[in-house]
Amino acid sequence: MKRRVQRYGGSLVVTIPAEAARRLDIHEGDEVVIEAGPDAITVRPARSLAELVAGWAPLGRPGLARSVAEAVREERDARSASR
Repeated sequence: MKRRVQRYGGSLVVTIPAEAARRLDIHEGDEVVIEAGPDAITVRPARSLAELVAGWAPLGRPGLARSVAEAVREERDARSASR
């Protein structure tokens, strides 16, 4: 897919084609991660831990993804509080 780079204020902008946004479940207001390599730029959805593990539910007991996300969140919060 080719896109033209445009100027918007002090930034350069490239639009995401609607078909690619649908396939990657990217919507207006979502955050994306942009990684610049030596000769390529990668744009991917920025997913939260809860969103990433939500797909695990079919692999285990119901609610597994939620309990994993909650455990990770509690551990993260405990570590932040101890600093």
